[in-house]
Amino acid sequence: MCGRYTLVDGTKVLNAFPNLRVLSDETEHFLTTPHYNIAPGQKSAVIFITEAMPSCDLMRWGFIPPWVKEQTTTYKMINARSEDVDKKPAYRRAFRHTRCLVPSDGFYEWKKRYGKGRKPPKIPVYIHHRENDLLMMAGLYSMWISPEGDTLLTYTILTTEPNELIRPIHNRMPVILPREHWSEWLDPSVHDVNRLKALLRPYPSEALEAYPVSTRVNSPVHDDPTCIQPMGLF
Repeated sequence: MCGRYTLVDGTKVLNAFPNLRVLSDETEHFLTTPHYNIAPGQKSAVIFITEAMPSCDLMRWGFIPPWVKEQTTTYKMINARSEDVDKKPAYRRAFRHTRCLVPSDGFYEWKKRYGKGRKPPKIPVYIHHRENDLLMMAGLYSMWISPEGDTLLTYTILTTEPNELIRPIHNRMPVILPREHWSEWLDPSVHDVNRLKALLRPYPSEALEAYPVSTRVNSPVHDDPTCIQPMGLF
């Protein structure tokens, strides 16, 4: 799964999409402020197509299907399995019509430790691009309207089987799309399920780097450079 990630340098998003429409001052501020520990339930920058243009707005992490009548704790859907995303009632319409990109420059996973006696705590691990390039995670978004008429944009991140680097750490990883597939994933005119699912593959291991970090990242209260500071070897 993907339960935490970073967007330390949001200007990379602006550079990657020169014609990007930033839809609010709040979103612009988010992109120009470092974020070291983005957690479920928080708002983050999401890229999608509106009025035939790539646009960026803040959405809450945790997908709420449009047909849900009330916002409850039942729908804390931060991740969606790419293998069956086209079949799940909560996601299948979004998979065809409201796909998005979730920009990051790294994400966290928690590696199990094994030993005798008391179960040891998991080790937080930070995974990022070896060349510090932007990572675009495949996502789906939803526009949910409350009974009072208020609009809430929410999103989920797609996951897939792990690559060789991630496999010893966790049994899932976010779907990270290479740059050449960004436009195709965002294109609202593309509805072919097989074509879309062919994009949802593990990212190459050799392009990524992983290292242990402090357990400070376990709490979303901590959002500073110490979250991504290396803490030795595995």
